[in-house]
Amino acid sequence: MTTTDSAGPSRRDVLSLGAALGAGVALGAGVTLRPGAPAAAAPGRPRAAGPLRYWLPANTSKVLRDDTPDGDTGSIRLRAAGNEYESAQVLLRAAGDPLDVTVSVSRLDGPHGPLPAGAVELFRQHYIQVTAPENTRYPAGWYPDALVPLRSGGTVPVTAEHNQGLWLRVRVPAGQTAGHYAGTLSITGAGTALRIPVHLTVRDFDLPTTTSSPTAFTIWYDQVAWAHGVTAGTDEYAALMDRYYWFQVEQRLFPDDLPIGTDLEPADWAERAEPYLTDERVRCFRIPYYGGDILGRTAQLVGILRAKGLLHKGFFYLGGLIDEPKPAAYDRVRQLCRQVEQIAPEVPHVVTTTPVAALADDVSTWCFPFGHYGRPMTDWVRSAGKHAWWYPLVGTSWPLPSVFIDDSLLGTRLIGWLQHDLGIEGLLYWSTTIFEKWNGTAYVPRDTWTDPTGYPKTNGDGFLLYPGKQVGIDGPVGTVRAEALRDGLEDLEYLVLWESRIAAVADRLGVGDALDHRAVTRPVFDRLYTALDDYTDDPARLAAARDEVARQISDLARGVPALVTVPSAAQHGVLVDVYAAAGTRVRVNGRRAVRHRTAGDAVVWRAALPLPAGTHQLDVELTDGDRRSRQRRVVLVVAPEPALRTVPVNDFETDADLTRMTLNHVGVARSEQYATSGKSSLAVTYPANVAWPGISFDAAKHLGGADWSAHRYLAFDAYNPNDGVPPVLYAKFHGADGSTDDKHPVWFAPGSNEIRIDLRRVTIDRTAVGRLELYGFQSFDPVPLFLDHLRFLDES
Repeated sequence: MTTTDSAGPSRRDVLSLGAALGAGVALGAGVTLRPGAPAAAAPGRPRAAGPLRYWLPANTSKVLRDDTPDGDTGSIRLRAAGNEYESAQVLLRAAGDPLDVTVSVSRLDGPHGPLPAGAVELFRQHYIQVTAPENTRYPAGWYPDALVPLRSGGTVPVTAEHNQGLWLRVRVPAGQTAGHYAGTLSITGAGTALRIPVHLTVRDFDLPTTTSSPTAFTIWYDQVAWAHGVTAGTDEYAALMDRYYWFQVEQRLFPDDLPIGTDLEPADWAERAEPYLTDERVRCFRIPYYGGDILGRTAQLVGILRAKGLLHKGFFYLGGLIDEPKPAAYDRVRQLCRQVEQIAPEVPHVVTTTPVAALADDVSTWCFPFGHYGRPMTDWVRSAGKHAWWYPLVGTSWPLPSVFIDDSLLGTRLIGWLQHDLGIEGLLYWSTTIFEKWNGTAYVPRDTWTDPTGYPKTNGDGFLLYPGKQVGIDGPVGTVRAEALRDGLEDLEYLVLWESRIAAVADRLGVGDALDHRAVTRPVFDRLYTALDDYTDDPARLAAARDEVARQISDLARGVPALVTVPSAAQHGVLVDVYAAAGTRVRVNGRRAVRHRTAGDAVVWRAALPLPAGTHQLDVELTDGDRRSRQRRVVLVVAPEPALRTVPVNDFETDADLTRMTLNHVGVARSEQYATSGKSSLAVTYPANVAWPGISFDAAKHLGGADWSAHRYLAFDAYNPNDGVPPVLYAKFHGADGSTDDKHPVWFAPGSNEIRIDLRRVTIDRTAVGRLELYGFQSFDPVPLFLDHLRFLDES
């Protein structure tokens, strides 16, 4: 039986490993470690200066203009690898009368000299008003978004009524000497002389120049031209498009199209493209498809790129022809997929749709919305030898991560972590430069700097950049959202490098298949989230996890070879397993580990620690002859869930039970097959070619009452009689007040499934539930299922 949580990966164990504190990210194999870097000190104590107050919130905190600031008020402390960006923010308020302050930053001096000129940049946070929030958690108000470049020595107005955010960003070059670097951020004016120390710890490894994961973030070049008032085809236009392109490359948000157009003849396009495609910073690009002329000019271009050795960076995304296809377009999808396979079988062809059986034989790379994720789906994708990308969909926000203005900045950064954890290979976004406004029929002019709704009912959807013309910049202006996305993708590189280090140590120890490498890494992810829609919005916890990954990268490269796992939790503590060579002496928190078993050529040394629920540091001491080293991990011991009590709702045992629901084009009947409670189940058929078929349950009439506040889970059993692509339905909760929450996909793996929907993640008022709907999208084929034992699970 497959147990499926409706919204993402479940917590594997009751343990979660994390770490201390950090700001770096890491890369893939083949990286050389440099001499070790000292740890940064703790933040300083609060202080202010004359008529000016300041705070130092984390760079994953989104502090509204009118919020009461919170955070440290001491020193700025950053940690970064080589070839990495890292940022800090400073919030300013006047203590009394408004004042203009001058902001400047010194160079950062280190062990063998300063960081290069231009490595430290300053920005002023621009606030934009949200009047119609995207979700129930984040209110209307003035949100920080655009980051307007501020030259060192520039002035910023500050008032007592509002926050004014500054953003300090450091780029550490590859190969920079590891160690401590220091400088000063100075803020002066009206008798104020504020000096904030800036401390940077450069780690002893570099991030790769060529990223591990492809991204496709579309620049709408026509809207860029409109916003800047330039004419397509001019030299001015070409230079502007180039600036936008390389700006995104630096952010690891690779534009799908090169800034050379897509209508050049194949030989001309390849010649113009070559300087871009031979640049190691360029990870990927979309291959032009000439309006669907796949077997003609597209095939010709593929041949040229293959001969030049440049095809491996390319992918197909025929968004203008088959974007988010409905069943009526499936024949066209099949035709185009087969043509692409014919001319370039080695090239990914990204199709923006959730996997469906009707396209299973033809689509090679599925690109689905964040909110449609389910482990049965990605398990099928991998087992079928296919590939998975994903993208943020309009209307998808908290409790899911998103890229929108009125949402968690930490959630945006976690996209990189989640992507790597879930085995998703690429990230796509439909536009970074919707500078106009869609009114339902056409794009019309908009002031991007004051209106956050380029697309109806969403704040920030379609634009991650601002046109710089309004602030005197002949190019793009970035955002805190783009910064968080880049930081998350840098974090992804840390994870890739960590896994390469684990693989190298496992190979050195001769562990072979006796160790699942994810047993080492899994607890760090579990420390950050239990599901896609259940992440911990705690900047300190994310920084701690990031720092632990960085520390592991260094420790595994130069210490006594050993891998630390925490496989399970005993009733009165935890069991720590250390994979090391037979002659290694192992102590964990001063307790000698004993030989537990062999694993390939290695020995598993085990220490049982009597640790109560809470966060604890693990200090693993390793001795191998004259060599000694130490690994430090942080373990989060989570108390086991309390026993659950079943509250029956409907076992579908009588014909009367079938009247306790409302059907919308769905066929139902009692069946003696696949019953899990009693003698019968509910045979359900969701029909083909019907929009939004579903089953609806009135909370008061059909589900025992409208107050669900005491219920922990809504659960039912399901049997999927078909192999192949698992079907998906969506649980939609309706509040009595008209509110809705439909962010709960329910995937059905082949065979038996136990479905549990965690009601704590439902965003409507659970004391006044109106109804539950289990609906599907329009499908090409009927979807048969057997359901049984609808119930609530309550804590005893």
